[in-house]
Amino acid sequence: MGSNSGKIGTVVACTWKGKEVMRGYSRLITNPQTPAQLLHRAKFRTISLLDSDLLPMVKRGFRQMADEQSSTETGLFIKHNWPIINASSEEEIIIPLNEVVISKNKIFLPVSKKVVSLQRNERGRKPLFLLVMIEKIKILELINNALEGSDKFLVNLKITPDNRIFVDIDGDNGVTIDDCIELSRAIEGSLNREEEDFELNVSSAGADQPLKLTRQYRKNVGRDLEVVTFDGEKVEGTLEDASDEGIVLRTHGTKKQAPETLRFAYRDIKSARVVIKF
Repeated sequence: MGSNSGKIGTVVACTWKGKEVMRGYSRLITNPQTPAQLLHRAKFRTISLLDSDLLPMVKRGFRQMADEQSSTETGLFIKHNWPIINASSEEEIIIPLNEVVISKNKIFLPVSKKVVSLQRNERGRKPLFLLVMIEKIKILELINNALEGSDKFLVNLKITPDNRIFVDIDGDNGVTIDDCIELSRAIEGSLNREEEDFELNVSSAGADQPLKLTRQYRKNVGRDLEVVTFDGEKVEGTLEDASDEGIVLRTHGTKKQAPETLRFAYRDIKSARVVIKF
């Protein structure tokens, strides 16, 4: 039956299961201007980032419901958690993690890796190894205790299902190889290889890696950054300031365009990298 474009947007009509169905899709707003539109976009972006961080658990937690409803795991995750983030005010977007829904199914919880390797659910897939989350909390405590009182800080911690542990750290005055070795020994000395074998990798956050923490932005004040926003804007300039809310960037300007002072909120920054000059 085709589609037509009207004032409200695209109207799609079709025949589905012997019934004629018509549905209107609101016109896409690519450049929101009103405070309400900007807030809605910020909320959706925030919950999408949370979905990305929890994606392996979300896919398992909503898989059965997605199959039953012919939907996607991500779509169901956003649907069930939207009321939580939508309650945030214009001043601050908050997601209470203790209220986040990551599953609408029954998830099998193994007691050891041997159980994971032997038992499968009715669909033939390995069950979710939730104990990885417990181990991650334990290792976070070890890292925080080891770095306490120093100018070093954790940037990223990743634990794979096969017990490979990746730790990235940074420091207000840089990170040396000795810093990585010292932290590696502190972590390894508190873990028991006889109970669970593991591979530990401790390294400094690479200079070519995107900045993730406010503390990283602050240590790079005065250096050139390349900033890419979620709207696709790409800007290069000198980082003049980094507050709790965002950064101030001073562009270099060209023959045709004078330098500008631009402000970016962290929630609008897709990536920011230090420009390495040789």
